[in-house]
This record gives sequence, structure tokens and C-alpha cells, in this order.
Amino acid sequence: MYHDGVVQKEIASACHIEPATMTSVLYGMEKKGYILRKNLNGNRRSIYIYLTDEGRSLAKQVESTFRTMEEKTLKDFCKEEKEMLTAFLMRISKNIQGEVSDE
Repeated sequence: MYHDGVVQKEIASACHIEPATMTSVLYGMEKKGYILRKNLNGNRRSIYIYLTDEGRSLAKQVESTFRTMEEKTLKDFCKEEKEMLTAFLMRISKNIQGEVSDE
């Protein structure tokens, strides 16, 4: 939502999935009218992704839902506890990514 016109390969990398898998996901999103895929400057190897108005509306709904869930789940946590939780989750994510890349 915040990176309109990003290259498809960059989205795949940020999501830690193979570009072929991302192509499939984006195809489904395009069929539903959430995104547009464009080639710029005649470069057929780089496909840029743009949200449609419908896609942007849905993304805002998802963001709002996540914000509400975060507020509910962390309502009794102090600032330091939230920071510790974030640090722990980042370490877990790094460990998982390390396992996936080591296979």
C-alpha cells in the first residue's frame, strides 16, 4: 500500500517467497481487481505493481483490522514489555529465516 509501483521481484523478496509463487499470488489479486501490473519503458523483465482503488480500500481495511487486533492483544502491556516482545519476535523470525535459507 505504501510502495505503489514497486517491482514484483522486490515484493517477493520482502515476503520471503519465490518470485514464481509471487506471480501466482499477484495473478489472483489482479483477477479480483486489487492490483494492476505494468511494464515500464519497454522492459518486459521488470513488472511494476500498482494498487487499484479497490485494492487500496481493502488494504486500509486490513490495516485497520490489524491495528485493532494489536491494540486488543497488547492492551495490558507496558512500553518496555511491548519492546521486549518485538525483540523476541524479531529474533524468532531471524531464526526461522536462517533455517529456511540453510535447507
